[in-house]
Amino acid sequence: MKQLFGLIFCLIVSTQLLAAEYLPIPIPDRTLDVTKNYDSQILKTDSNKRSQELINELRNYKVLLVPGFYFEFFGRVYDPQMAWFEAHRINYVFADIDSGGTVAANSQSIIDEILNSKQKVIIFAQSKGGLDSLEALIQMSNEQIKDHVQAYVSLQAPFHGTPLADFAEDYYAGPIRFFVESILGGTRQSISAMTIQKRLVYNKTHEQKLKWLQANLPMIHFSSWQPLGFFGLPQEQLIGLGTKMGLTFSNRFISDLGYKNDGVVPLNSGCLPYSRCVIKTGVDHANTVLDTNNGSFDSISMTRTLFSFVLGH
Repeated sequence: MKQLFGLIFCLIVSTQLLAAEYLPIPIPDRTLDVTKNYDSQILKTDSNKRSQELINELRNYKVLLVPGFYFEFFGRVYDPQMAWFEAHRINYVFADIDSGGTVAANSQSIIDEILNSKQKVIIFAQSKGGLDSLEALIQMSNEQIKDHVQAYVSLQAPFHGTPLADFAEDYYAGPIRFFVESILGGTRQSISAMTIQKRLVYNKTHEQKLKWLQANLPMIHFSSWQPLGFFGLPQEQLIGLGTKMGLTFSNRFISDLGYKNDGVVPLNSGCLPYSRCVIKTGVDHANTVLDTNNGSFDSISMTRTLFSFVLGH
């Protein structure tokens, strides 16, 4: 039933997006692009020495998986990563958050999870989960971070916002409001937090803490874009249909505003200012955390390599 609602929601929002006339807001491009290093160091298998050393070190930590906005409606997110963790006895936990909840509420749940962990935590966050977990780091004291957090890895997080949120905020009525509040059980505030203007203000307000995090916490971000018409399907057919249709329409909408994007998040939005960022072509918003048929992209090779960056392998 959840998957059916996800399909209907994608169709309604996507149909309205096609009819919208919307002006883009510039997103700053101030990143440390480490894609060449990523490509040269990518870990494609578990059998080489670097991968074995990485796996052994990961067992010293707990990986905190922080999913995105209404993740449960669009497939079994993090399934590839969880299977890999279990195969190698790596401790992980799925963040106990409300997928449609506010950044403030979800960040507190993440803080509680981090402070109650017996092992230092590696945050592994996708999409809006990147905003929820970043807010947790902003609210934690510097000493708490040093004592409890080993690293922060984000995938396709809208750090500078997404036009989809701006559109939903400005046209928050009728079908969008009904589905967000009555069907999905969410709030307008959770959408508003992802608007471009709100994110610009947020990043400016917390500039000093962001600089501290960049200097004191190993971090890396993964951002991507997908050319029109090449979206992969999750293996589950009903979920796949809704995901493919939603991403295809929203990708075109964001592209028409002048942004390369993964179907949800503009390319430049996925990287915090002055932080290390991997920027890849041909990867959509589902490929990083779902079992999809994108044969040219391996989410586990991505996961291994991003962890190797923040753990110094």
